[in-house]
Amino acid sequence: MTDLLKIYQDLFADYGKWRYYNKLNIDPFLSIENSKEFVLKFIELSGKADGNPLFDNIIKLDDKRIKHIVSTYFLGIYLYHNSDKIKCLADKIVNRYQSQNLDSRIKFSFIWYLICLFHDLGYDIENNQTFKSFDEFIEGKVKYYLKERVGVPLVFEKTYVNYFNYRLNSSNRNLKKPDHGICGGILLFDILNSNLIKKQLQNSKYFSWNKNLINVYRFASWVILSHNIYFTKKGNSNELEYLENNLQDLILSKTNKPKIKLKTHTFLYLFQLVDSIDPIKLVSDYENLKDFEFKCFNDILEIKINNIYLQRKYTERIKDLNWWLIPDLNVTENRIFIPLK
Repeated sequence: MTDLLKIYQDLFADYGKWRYYNKLNIDPFLSIENSKEFVLKFIELSGKADGNPLFDNIIKLDDKRIKHIVSTYFLGIYLYHNSDKIKCLADKIVNRYQSQNLDSRIKFSFIWYLICLFHDLGYDIENNQTFKSFDEFIEGKVKYYLKERVGVPLVFEKTYVNYFNYRLNSSNRNLKKPDHGICGGILLFDILNSNLIKKQLQNSKYFSWNKNLINVYRFASWVILSHNIYFTKKGNSNELEYLENNLQDLILSKTNKPKIKLKTHTFLYLFQLVDSIDPIKLVSDYENLKDFEFKCFNDILEIKINNIYLQRKYTERIKDLNWWLIPDLNVTENRIFIPLK
């Protein structure tokens, strides 16, 4: 097994596995300043910074959020290259979008970067803006609305508007705010659509701006929109509130199988997994990633926690995955086994 910081550092040194843009050579693990510059540079090099308010929101994110973005990106890259199952399923999706964009270079790292780098950029809206309803949130803001669900279960298409309104009206003060995932997914699609049309008119010689890129943007935006919509268990204290807000499809009983499946929702499944198991959410500092050892072999991810003070906190967090994402999760005192299937 290898500690997670070394995994990240080794990946960073192996540019061919993650670097979509050749000019991106900033080591994000040296400092928080480097982490922020890494994220900013990635978006700038892609030509997606101009007129993108979500790009501007990066500088407002706290240090922990920036590190989390970097960590989810490299952890997903690690699993992609070390799980045959994930790579095979993800490549089918990548190849489909590549066939639609023959004059572009569509790779796993391109789609994964869109999802990871923009998934938390709605936090400034969540923390600093208020709305009475979902309709008020989108009014006057969205020209190109996110439709034609792709890459996520039907349950999210059916519930995201009600879920947004449920949160706005929740009696729980921690929930009573706009959902950053829904905000981010809808605004990102609108912004990238506008940017694509503008770049086509400019006929840039540096990038290919095929109109079919919008299909990739739609795919990534649906994953971002869905990633923070929470299921609840039948019998939980918030079950009645879910029913009152027409969110019954998000209530899971013991007999329900997970709605998100690796085979049919590969990128969302991978992102939900990575977002949940990222130790940065718990420890904040890259150096502390040395307390976590990872090994992915035969499509089983094994995690070992070497810090006794972190074992209970981390395993308690991971155990929650067994009822809504990974039923076969196996947790011992200091080890976690996650079958990728």
